[in-house]
Amino acid sequence: MFGGVASRRIGYGKVILRKRIALGDGGCEVAIYFKPTEEEDEIVYEDIPITPEQGDPFNWEEDAITALNNELRKSDEMVMELLKELERLREEVEEMKGNVSTSTS
Repeated sequence: MFGGVASRRIGYGKVILRKRIALGDGGCEVAIYFKPTEEEDEIVYEDIPITPEQGDPFNWEEDAITALNNELRKSDEMVMELLKELERLREEVEEMKGNVSTSTS
């Protein structure tokens, strides 16, 4: 996403994902270069058009709109599953806290 935005706005973006929570890091660290550089090798985005072909949603075919809607629905479902999992983990932590306080009393 970062590289695409940079490329569309200024014509170039190189994105380096230095740290990622998904890989076990304590946080995320992203570097974005707006000019070509030999520092750090990663993904380069150059001269991405502002609007792709078929970029006007008023000209999209019905099946493209349906496919987009299905992808958005899947994303919503994934978010809801993640929220359920977070709630379950929160409850486990609260239960563990309760067990620790009763065993130390």
